[in-house]
Amino acid sequence: MRYVIFTGGRIEKGKIITQSLKIADKIIAADSGAKTALEWNYIPEAVIGDMDSIDTKTRDLLKKRGTVFVTYPATKNEADTELAIQYAIDNNATEIDIIGGIEGNRIDHILANISLLAGTNIPVRYIHGAIIAWVEKGPKLVQIKGDINDLLSLIPLSKEVSHITTINLKYSLKNESLFFGKSRGISNIFTQKEVSVDMGEGQLLFVHILNRS
Repeated sequence: MRYVIFTGGRIEKGKIITQSLKIADKIIAADSGAKTALEWNYIPEAVIGDMDSIDTKTRDLLKKRGTVFVTYPATKNEADTELAIQYAIDNNATEIDIIGGIEGNRIDHILANISLLAGTNIPVRYIHGAIIAWVEKGPKLVQIKGDINDLLSLIPLSKEVSHITTINLKYSLKNESLFFGKSRGISNIFTQKEVSVDMGEGQLLFVHILNRS
């Protein structure tokens, strides 16, 4: 079952978000993401969080439309986005797209949200405008569809990601390793409309930036 989670903040529009929402089975929100969902003309089935960022008007409107509120204390250990991910998993999610969560000026929130990707056992993606970010755990062959001149960054989250071979990227890797703390995998370029990344052991953050030209 495919879930979409709205987060708070400014969400940049893009075709990937539109496609994700079109095929979603369930749409939920993390706290102030409820207001974002309304701005996009969606009624979330559930809102999860401590509700410190959602106004009374939005809450009352959603209650009238049947939205369920799953409320946690403000002193909780988990961020609202993590709680929303766990709610989706507990309710039979097999894939999750998170709208937003990787924008704004709170780098601590952005890094924490990215780190959540490494702790799930189902596919989870962040989408913001033309940016898609997700984590793969090797060994695995990853095939990515896009367009020529799209950007792809490969960022190790484990100490080493071994035996990486890429096809149809401008700066190719051939049975090589990428290491945590090094920037070698940043800003590669699609040379064809489909890219392959064959990876060995380790966790690799993929950041795909669609070409808008």
